[in-house]
Amino acid sequence: MWGVFMFTVLKVNPFQKPPILKRLFYRPPEPILTRVPLRGGAFFYTVECFADKRGNVDLSSLPDLVGGCAQRILLQDVKIPILPPLQIFEPVLYPQILFLNTAVDFLEKLPDAPSARTLGFVDPEARLQKAIVPFVRQAKTVKICTDFPKRYDELAKEILADWGLSVIVSSCADVLRDCTVLLIPFLKTENGIGGVLQYGMPKVCYAGDECVLPAEFEARRPQGVASDVFAAALYELCNQKELDNLRYVRLKPIKSVTIS
Repeated sequence: MWGVFMFTVLKVNPFQKPPILKRLFYRPPEPILTRVPLRGGAFFYTVECFADKRGNVDLSSLPDLVGGCAQRILLQDVKIPILPPLQIFEPVLYPQILFLNTAVDFLEKLPDAPSARTLGFVDPEARLQKAIVPFVRQAKTVKICTDFPKRYDELAKEILADWGLSVIVSSCADVLRDCTVLLIPFLKTENGIGGVLQYGMPKVCYAGDECVLPAEFEARRPQGVASDVFAAALYELCNQKELDNLRYVRLKPIKSVTIS
C-alpha cells in the first residue's frame, strides 16, 4: 500500500517589467504557496514563482516552503532545470495500472474469441502479478516474460486451479514468440506514454490516448499539468484510491516500437 507523501506543483510566471521608479532595486516577488486539500486529509501544494528579467527562477527557498515535497515536483506548463535537492516526480506504477485497465476493455471488444488468443505479458521485475488476473478471461493461454519467474509461481498455480488456464512463466523472451496479443506495460512510447499493446496480423502497436479525470480531481488539476501525471501523483503519493479503475479514453494505433 502506498504511503501519503504529498507533492508540489510548480508554476513559473514570466518576467514583467516593473514601474520605472522601481526598476533599479527590483526583485521578483517571493513565491506564493497554496495548500490544496484532498480526500482523507491528504493535500498537495502549488507554488507560484516569478522569473527575473533574464528568465532565471530562484528556487532556493522551495525546500523550506514545502519540505520533502521539494523532491516530488510536477511542473505546470513550463520547462526549467530542476537540480538537487529538488526533484521531478516520476510515477512508479500508476501508468501501468492505467494502461492495463484500458487494455482489458480493448480486448473485450475485439472480434476474435478469447479461445483463439495467446496473450503475452512482459513484466521484467515481476511487479504486476495482481494485474494479470483481469486478463484470465481474455485468452486461452497466458505467457509471462520476467527476470524473476519464481515470483509468479503461486499466481500461476492459483489461476490454473481457479480458471483452468495455463500460465507459462519464463525469463526467456522466446516464450512470447507465438503470442497473438502482447502487453508491454513498462515500455514508453516516444510521447512518454507508458504501456504498449501489440495485436493483429500484420502486428499493430497501440498506446493510451487521453486521460479524463473524475470531476472531483479535474477541478483540482492545475492547468498545464497532464491529466495522467496528475492522476499518478494523486494515486501514488496522496493515496487517492478512487483512481484505481481509471482508464484512457482509448488505445490508439502508434508507430511500431522495437520490442526486444
